[in-house]
Amino acid sequence: MPGVMPAVPTWSRLQVGGPVVGVDRKNSVVRGYVVAQRGPFKSEGRGEFDDASLAKIVELMNAKPGGTKSRFTHPDMSNDGLGKFLGRARGARLDGDRVRADLHLDPSSFDTPSGNLGKYVLDLAESDPDALSSSLVLRVDREFRLNPDGTRQADGEGEPLPPLW
Repeated sequence: MPGVMPAVPTWSRLQVGGPVVGVDRKNSVVRGYVVAQRGPFKSEGRGEFDDASLAKIVELMNAKPGGTKSRFTHPDMSNDGLGKFLGRARGARLDGDRVRADLHLDPSSFDTPSGNLGKYVLDLAESDPDALSSSLVLRVDREFRLNPDGTRQADGEGEPLPPLW
């Protein structure tokens, strides 16, 4: 009978082209981790990313043919970061208000002076993805949003808006 939908569909809808997010243990990849997000930074007043910022981050990351280096934690006064290399982020892309990339863990990250960091990152990404975070090391231009009279724009409480990076 034309126009009557069968009770059991004979086809399936597949989502094609959407962001792939998750852990690929076979290939040691954390797919679609969040690199940066539009909006103010966690450090209040320090700055924020807008859509142009995110597009520039994607462009800069994808300009690195081998991928962008990734390490476990930042070096500091008592730790130079040696033995903390995780791998390389590749395939940066915009996904709404975020930049996502795929973290390809280097084989060396599974046997470091600091332990099995590769396994730890894969386990954490699987068990509690919100606990996994990243940061960027950037040279930036800070752009303050100005009113027509040249004064800085303010939020609803009268506080100056943080600069755009």
